[in-house]
Amino acid sequence: MTLPSMAEAAVNKRGFTTGRKVRFADCDPAGIIYTGAYVDMVNGAIEDFFGRALGLDYYGFITDEKVGLGYVRYATDFMRPGFMGDDLEFAVSLNRIGRSSIGLKVKALRGDEALMHTELVIVTTDLVTHAAIPLPPSLRAALTRFQDESL
Repeated sequence: MTLPSMAEAAVNKRGFTTGRKVRFADCDPAGIIYTGAYVDMVNGAIEDFFGRALGLDYYGFITDEKVGLGYVRYATDFMRPGFMGDDLEFAVSLNRIGRSSIGLKVKALRGDEALMHTELVIVTTDLVTHAAIPLPPSLRAALTRFQDESL
């Protein structure tokens, strides 16, 4: 699989970015983003990161290669509330490439205003045995390329 050049991916000074409008279903009765909705939004940003920044098929790892991409750590700080109708930008940056895990940081921004910051660790697992496995070579190569071109 050919990786896109960094110019083709949505990469800027914040790392990889992807946009998302806050929907009615993302909010509590007060119109504020429900905490759990951020988990779904962050996962969507990670899926976009795989496809657009790394040039890899997120779903293919799970369905075809039977490689799990589960979270073993997910820590979030909330700075400001987000509201229904907001246009958010999710900035994904690579923190660490491990033997069987990836450390990422994701920020939700409304313009230049940071709403939330998440640090997470994704571990690659065998979906048959559910044991941790080394990062697939294609994933390691794509992450290393992204890391090198993001410096």
